[in-house]
Amino acid sequence: MSDQRRAHIHMVSTSNAADRGFLALADLAAAAAQLPENSYRVIGGHMVQLLQHIYPLEGWQLRGTADADAGMEKQALIAAVEHLHQNMLGLGYELESGNRYTKTTMKGRLDVDILVPAYDNARQTSEVAGRAFDAVPGLHFAAAADAVIAHAIATLAAGDTIQFTVPVPDVEAAVVLKALAWQSRYTDKDVTDLATLFEIVHQHHEQIHNWKMADTNLFGARKDAATALHLLIANIDRGKWSRAFTGSATPSRFSALVRRYASG
Repeated sequence: MSDQRRAHIHMVSTSNAADRGFLALADLAAAAAQLPENSYRVIGGHMVQLLQHIYPLEGWQLRGTADADAGMEKQALIAAVEHLHQNMLGLGYELESGNRYTKTTMKGRLDVDILVPAYDNARQTSEVAGRAFDAVPGLHFAAAADAVIAHAIATLAAGDTIQFTVPVPDVEAAVVLKALAWQSRYTDKDVTDLATLFEIVHQHHEQIHNWKMADTNLFGARKDAATALHLLIANIDRGKWSRAFTGSATPSRFSALVRRYASG
């Protein structure tokens, strides 16, 4: 799409694990290069990393991740699954399970997961083209919302560079994904990522497109996400989830930002 929003970013790896994550992300981009530009989204930890480079946070800690996650609507996946499968095999990957591709390299194992939407806010499995794919809540919202096309250069730990272009959900869709992920699995990493995303909302509010989470008449995925966020900060106010906050992030600041920017 000629009017698609784009960003040019430079990311720097500081570990072998981060190298593996960037290499897996580059392989995902290569395997999907011939698909329509908006046919998938990078989700998971890399989604937050990419957004943190698109909307920089000075002095804010970056949470690394060693695998690459792509989310696709079922109809888009049905149309693309054989093409993606053959391309991943051509890049040296093996299909480990219904939705996970793995490759062994000198840096270690690379993992690429293909995920589909769940529609009842619970993680589950869903069959597509005879294979079982992990299904995650909020992905249908992110797939329908405009993406940011990230043109990335990644400098690996040894100093060599790789380049790739991937579509990433913009900030509101990322918040919806992460809020519903927290509600479905209750992990520290989702809270850590939400703290980063709300700091982006606060510091770059004027640059973020179509932020509607503060509206009073939310419905659908936005309402579900807001409900999850206010449940989370009620937990935080009772002293829970403190281990999820690192660096400049604090429980009190996160709770204040959720109350300011998300209706509830």
